[in-house]
Amino acid sequence: MNTGITHTVKASSPCKAGTWVKGVCLRHGNVRWAYHPCKKRNCPVCGPERRKKVAWRIAQGILTLGGERGAGWFIGTWTWDIPKKLAVQKVAHFLQHLRRQVEPSLQYACTWELTARGRLHVNLIMAPWTYIPQKRLSAWWQDVGGGKVVWVKRVGEGIGVEAAKSRQRAADYFAKVEQQVETGRAACYSKMWPKLPEDPRPERAGLITWTPENRVPEGEDGVAIFMAERQLGWWHEVSPDEWAPSYAPCNCGCFQLRFPQDSPSTGPSPPPSGNGGPLAA
Repeated sequence: MNTGITHTVKASSPCKAGTWVKGVCLRHGNVRWAYHPCKKRNCPVCGPERRKKVAWRIAQGILTLGGERGAGWFIGTWTWDIPKKLAVQKVAHFLQHLRRQVEPSLQYACTWELTARGRLHVNLIMAPWTYIPQKRLSAWWQDVGGGKVVWVKRVGEGIGVEAAKSRQRAADYFAKVEQQVETGRAACYSKMWPKLPEDPRPERAGLITWTPENRVPEGEDGVAIFMAERQLGWWHEVSPDEWAPSYAPCNCGCFQLRFPQDSPSTGPSPPPSGNGGPLAA
């Protein structure tokens, strides 16, 4: 029978630094354990996924905000080991100056990079971009405490294949350096920089409470018991990264995934057939 409820299919996560969460069906008390990847930037598994999203968001911003004018790719340096907190303030002052002097609607994406000696410098993608002589940019950067060396290039201007390649090169570079600074936010964006489309998680068919492994109430079976029982073969993987007990099969269907297109119709019912009810002629 088609219930209109389906599972997603994806590869099991090889991430080793994630956490387990315990799911309990509120109606029937059935239990499952699910593994959530860590999503950390320095994870060999989750890091590349983060970088894909950073690259996508930056490329989309260049296209949407820059248009035929493109964006400016700016690299600013310091001549001393500036703390990141102070560097963030300096960059904010620099951007405020650009908005006052050149482009009030200027938006930006920012990542931080470390030189071979461990010194901080900043990468900025700014759009829409207006040509500014490098000498003037360097003077403005020094006015807010930056070093003499700056680098700037227009990227993604116009339309067509070459513009797309230019956007992607800049986006890929930003995504690559996003992992270098391990504390604080590695990438940040101005308020109006376009966000990625929402990736809504499908709802469960029933009411499920999910509790992280370190918050399972005392007296309940925790992750240690689950792991031990799993080693004994008492649990089986019902979908990638999600496990159910083999000794207590769950047939309630509450853990099934329900997608928007699976929701029952709320429209009017069809009229009764000619011989199907008491009002039939």
